[in-house]
Amino acid sequence: MNCDFHQLNPHVINDNLRQTLAHLQDHPPHYSQIIGELASKVSQLTYTEISYALNFILSVANIEHNCSDLMCIEDESIRNKKISELTGLPAEPGLLIGQTPQAVQESIAFRVNELIAAFEFDRSLDDTISFFKEAFVGPPCLNGRFISLEKYRCSKQLGITMQEFVAETQKRFPDWTLPFTDPEIDTYAVQIEELFYQYLDENKTLEIPSVEVFLSYFNHEAFTKIYDENKSLFERIYQRAISTGFFH
Repeated sequence: MNCDFHQLNPHVINDNLRQTLAHLQDHPPHYSQIIGELASKVSQLTYTEISYALNFILSVANIEHNCSDLMCIEDESIRNKKISELTGLPAEPGLLIGQTPQAVQESIAFRVNELIAAFEFDRSLDDTISFFKEAFVGPPCLNGRFISLEKYRCSKQLGITMQEFVAETQKRFPDWTLPFTDPEIDTYAVQIEELFYQYLDENKTLEIPSVEVFLSYFNHEAFTKIYDENKSLFERIYQRAISTGFFH
């Protein structure tokens, strides 16, 4: 795959993130280093793995770059709306903990450090391919992407459980919690998202297919079986796939 990320489907990175990508020199150098490493690994990654990694990295860069504005927004719902606009990914309660500018600033620094620490650890092991394959693919909200990164760090770097990670984090941020996610639905949703990209590319369109068109086009045995046995469950999975910021 060509490593010119600007050529990726517009669903992958919104206009704000494209501007971030175009002006990485205005951001701390670790973002250029991570994205440069990603570019060197594209031949070993799927489109979805590339998309999730790039979108997340640029989203964190954008959040850090806009720290001074975000830390002045006291209302969390308004702050999350701003983050969603900046990143194209749904920002949900608990993403940035804090009711004072200093607390929000500390929360942003904590989130940024999660990304940098994971990357630096894997780079020291010469295993960044695992980082890009495993640390980002997950639930479609920005909170869920951080959960994927945290689970990856707990398993590979920290050697602790997520419960232990939460307990340690709450010592610093008492109100910090993990949002609810449904692993089964998210797993299927990621698989459907991969097929979305295939459909968009093969049909030269930006329009996501309807459930009926999707099932007819791919004739995917597992998804057809779920649809036939539990239509409402499949529709939940399908909407979960669509709800990712890439397809808004």
